[in-house]
Amino acid sequence: MLYSSKKYKYVIVDSQIDDVNELQQLLTKYSNYSCVGIARNKDEAINLIIDQLPHLVFFDTELVDGIKKKSSFSIIPEVYQFLNWLPKFTGQTHTFIFNILNK
Repeated sequence: MLYSSKKYKYVIVDSQIDDVNELQQLLTKYSNYSCVGIARNKDEAINLIIDQLPHLVFFDTELVDGIKKKSSFSIIPEVYQFLNWLPKFTGQTHTFIFNILNK
């Protein structure tokens, strides 16, 4: 498990509320991680990341927009146009995230 006094801000980008809730529940174990926002679509995500400057972005690789699924990978280069650095992006499963945070 990671032990650090440093505080990390994160953003969740996911159109599925159940997945957002599951990830937030998983991350409550880590007091040095703080959610600074949740985005449900690409535009919200870009604005939130630029505004909050999180250390981490947990994102679903496909966002549901109405009945269509759209890739969310295009968020990364669009954010980079406005920032001179990028937060760490992870588009993996919650199990993968849990394993990473516990190393």
